[in-house]
Amino acid sequence: MTCEEGDKPIVKYRFSGDTKDRIYKSKFAPIEVNIKETPINSSSDYKDDGYGLNIFPSTSPNNFSPVRDHKFFFIPGDLWQGFNGSPYQVAIMGCNSISFAKVANCNAHPAMAYCNCLVTSAAASYVTTNPNIKCSSSRNKRCSIEISHKGIILFQDQGNCPASYSIQCGKCPDGQHECESKTYPYYCCNSCADTASKIRNLASKVGR
Repeated sequence: MTCEEGDKPIVKYRFSGDTKDRIYKSKFAPIEVNIKETPINSSSDYKDDGYGLNIFPSTSPNNFSPVRDHKFFFIPGDLWQGFNGSPYQVAIMGCNSISFAKVANCNAHPAMAYCNCLVTSAAASYVTTNPNIKCSSSRNKRCSIEISHKGIILFQDQGNCPASYSIQCGKCPDGQHECESKTYPYYCCNSCADTASKIRNLASKVGR
């Protein structure tokens, strides 16, 4: 956890290729920032170069399609009615997708809540995979940033790896301290290193 209650954290971050900082301002503190070398909401099955996925192995054992990721969702009771007759739904991240697609209206069907609002591509009880099947085009490794407060996700973003970030907890950036000012905004920021150097010089003069 970073920053303290009462702070208004500012997170500045960049992905590879960014020419300037992206900025997220949080109304809550403390916050936790996590960088992952996978897209937003990806599963442990995610592969940059993809793999083959067969959704109907019992009826079409050799019907593999290249994907980058997939997720299973179980829809309880009779909420799955209208979802092709199976309580198991599969969401797929295709080769041309950078993340799982979300439905435009999460309340369109009561079962959507059990799919985390992701678009489910098919109904199936199980799938098989083939690591020898790849996506036809490669792409830069994707990274994502996740900012949370006490376990609740506040913000997510993604871009090309690598990713870097810095956090400003108070009014002044890291490495600077706040001082009073007689003019608006009635505070100023001084370099901690410069202040420490001035104190050392003063102490040196006093000691002579």
